[in-house]
Amino acid sequence: MTAQITSSEIEALVRATKEANQAKVIDLTDGNENMLESVPVLLRPTTSGVVAESIKRFVDEWRQEPERRNGTARVTTLQSFCDHVNTTAAATGARASATTAASTSSRSPRSGRLGAITPARP
Repeated sequence: MTAQITSSEIEALVRATKEANQAKVIDLTDGNENMLESVPVLLRPTTSGVVAESIKRFVDEWRQEPERRNGTARVTTLQSFCDHVNTTAAATGARASATTAASTSSRSPRSGRLGAITPARP
């Protein structure tokens, strides 16, 4: 005996198959205090199953300005160092000052170098 499949069952099967083969973004929650409350993740179907990917590269493509800057500035006095940190902080909107720079700096006795890490945007 052969079972009869109705057209509505076929339509439901086609719909389920299409949904299973579509990429979608879900919010991943971890409960980790060092992460955001939820993180968007792309679920992309492949021939061997579903792959979870970060969407960061898609977001970065449309940034108006770089996420962060990296570089070296050479200054010769403590005052010029503080001025540079303050100017950089003001340009990025970060909360840094000469006093912050002095407290977050590390001095290497061997190299005579002074460094600072400017906080990210607030």
